[in-house]
Amino acid sequence: MRTFRWSRGERHFPGWYWAATTWRHVGFESWLERDRLLLMDFDPKVVGIGSQPFGCTGMTVSGSVGMPRTTSCAAWTAQRW
Repeated sequence: MRTFRWSRGERHFPGWYWAATTWRHVGFESWLERDRLLLMDFDPKVVGIGSQPFGCTGMTVSGSVGMPRTTSCAAWTAQRW
């Protein structure tokens, strides 16, 4: 995981979003990421939100190991397959 860095004159819009779901600030690097965080925060099925590029793997619905993915935002739900 990397930290958020920004300086005057950059062409993207980083910042911090206060997520009621996690009661913590979640960083974003663009308005698109901020909007996605907002949607995740208002989804009642979401129980966790994370940001910044990180790799993740998991099980697919059929039980096989899924391909590794790199994402900039992620949401976790309490739903079980």
